Amino acid sequence: MLKTGAQYKADLKAMRPNIYKWGRLIEDVTTDPVTSSHVNAIAKAYDAAFDPDLAPIFTTTSALSGKQAHRWNTLMTTAEDVAGNAKMKRKSYQLTGSCTGALCAGWTVLNASWGVTALIDKEFGTNYHARLEKFMKFAEDNAITMSGALTDAKGNRALKAGQQPNKDSYLHVAEQRPDGIVIRGYKIQICGVSAARYIVVMPTTGFGPDEKEFAVVAAVARDAEGITVVETRRPSDERTEEEGWDGIKSGTTAAWIIFDNVFVPNDQVFMNGENKYAGMVLGNFTNIYRAAIGACVAGQGDVMVGAAIGVARANGLTQKAFQDKLTAMAILNETTYGLGLGAIYAGKNFNGNWVPDALLAHVNKTHVATLPETTKMTCIEI
Repeated sequence: MLKTGAQYKADLKAMRPNIYKWGRLIEDVTTDPVTSSHVNAIAKAYDAAFDPDLAPIFTTTSALSGKQAHRWNTLMTTAEDVAGNAKMKRKSYQLTGSCTGALCAGWTVLNASWGVTALIDKEFGTNYHARLEKFMKFAEDNAITMSGALTDAKGNRALKAGQQPNKDSYLHVAEQRPDGIVIRGYKIQICGVSAARYIVVMPTTGFGPDEKEFAVVAAVARDAEGITVVETRRPSDERTEEEGWDGIKSGTTAAWIIFDNVFVPNDQVFMNGENKYAGMVLGNFTNIYRAAIGACVAGQGDVMVGAAIGVARANGLTQKAFQDKLTAMAILNETTYGLGLGAIYAGKNFNGNWVPDALLAHVNKTHVATLPETTKMTCIEI
């Protein structure tokens, strides 16, 4: 089903408060200044589903139900589907100037797991694929947002996960139950958690045969008992939350997530100890994510081009005075966007899911990590 931004916010209001910032519990993520700007950015994506001009970008026909759905709740089966992901991310930045993590990473984890669960089922006789399909239909029917929890705390990086003195440095299965699993550990620098209803966890690296407990993919409600979220926006952003401070309120958020013996029912577990497939899920995820993130930074660059033009005009100057710099910025934007699209269309079908070309996606990641700096510096010069 399709929901409005107001309906989405009502869903968040109904959740158990479990997010902290500066030692303070955030009672309502939709109104607290620490989180509300990010929630508002996501709400715009929901409302876009009812805008005739934006709906083709923010919605699509579900391959699972045949119904119209929010794009971030659907299975990406073709190159056009993944390209639609990229276009949505760029447009989101143009509309909000903000990262939309709650629409992005969790959805990508589900898609990255689609073909892998079928392989695991074939080898081990499990039913992960049916569970995943059921959950994806649930996500579509309820129009949910999902953050994706990839990065573990990692502890001593000279040691593998199974060698850590503090096992919680990597998320792991602490207990097997007939009706589900219990997970423990820390995920860090996770984007969009405050605006998400579910957290989708996945491995941060490959694991050996003695590290099966770390090979877990699962979806858990963000407000489940045992989950504590700590917002960690960098100190330079803190003044934007002060009353009367005229600073950028982009809405981008990141968080540490503490999983303290969190129960996950079987229906929401899509990998549980099949370590040989952990790297495959990770590979699919990075291919999709790194191809599409070129559109994210292009959207950031679009905002900077517009801001530069606006500041010049406000100071009585014409665009012509800076046209060479503006053109250079636009070229950088299209470089990451275009290479991402190239990775997508050079990709292939993986058991029903479309996965971009790995080499091109990873090359795009290097550009995403470097070219936007030049765009920002050029904007500052103007």
